[in-house]
Amino acid sequence: MFNSILVTDFRWNRLQEPARPSTHSADLMRLLSALDTGWKILSPVRALDCQDTHGGQALEIDLYQPATGELRQLLLTRQMSVERFLNEEGVVVV
Repeated sequence: MFNSILVTDFRWNRLQEPARPSTHSADLMRLLSALDTGWKILSPVRALDCQDTHGGQALEIDLYQPATGELRQLLLTRQMSVERFLNEEGVVVV
């Protein structure tokens, strides 16, 4: 019965699939998964200070789905692998 009411074709659910085994960080894999399903990064990406006990920074990435006009926000831990990818793609981090 549960499967009959579960919408498995919803685009955001596909975006949230668990990362496949990889040497890349889970955050980078989430971003790559979004891009693979047609989402576009709206530049610039913002670096935010975390206000929790661990400190550090997070990257706030606005995503746009051209096919439907949807907007989503992805928050990732600031890591070299993610920043390297964004730099290679010409995305500005402020």
